[in-house]
Amino acid sequence: MKRFLIIEDNGQEREDIHTLLRERGYSVAECGQESGDALLFNQFAMDRACVQAFCVSHDQRITYVNDAACRALGYTREEMMRMSVGDIDTGFPGPEHSDFLEHWSALKESGFAKFESSHRARNGRVYPVEIQSNFLEFDGREYCCCFVTDISDRKLTQEKLLLQQFCIEKAEATLFLFPPKEKF
Repeated sequence: MKRFLIIEDNGQEREDIHTLLRERGYSVAECGQESGDALLFNQFAMDRACVQAFCVSHDQRITYVNDAACRALGYTREEMMRMSVGDIDTGFPGPEHSDFLEHWSALKESGFAKFESSHRARNGRVYPVEIQSNFLEFDGREYCCCFVTDISDRKLTQEKLLLQQFCIEKAEATLFLFPPKEKF
């Protein structure tokens, strides 16, 4: 994995970041160099975040996706930018469905929502996710910014605990639990 080091006033490292972001199609609006550098750095940091990040428009089109999301789902950034939420989320209703409209209205009102769903990767793997979403309005348009975590391990642990609890509750014999190396 290629790592980037950002050092203040070190032109080489900063130029590498600028070049990388410009190659990805990012540009900085007319503003001071310091503001432009801050915008580029923030974009670079979001692209490299370890958690999956998405921005979605009101019509469910994916308008931004970071590297972690691309890796988890097995698509390139360009492919994902042509997709909608329904292409990856197995339980998400279409943009005209009343459940989605209610969800969007609730998100807009509260500004934040946290829920579980399932995502389908390119290879067909379906895995549980926790989604933390924020409502944003920018330049007259509505967006949902989502941070997504694969919770497969958490769900597996919960299932094991439930099975153990069930077995203990249904056991007909008395169970004695001893610490290791103790005898009765």
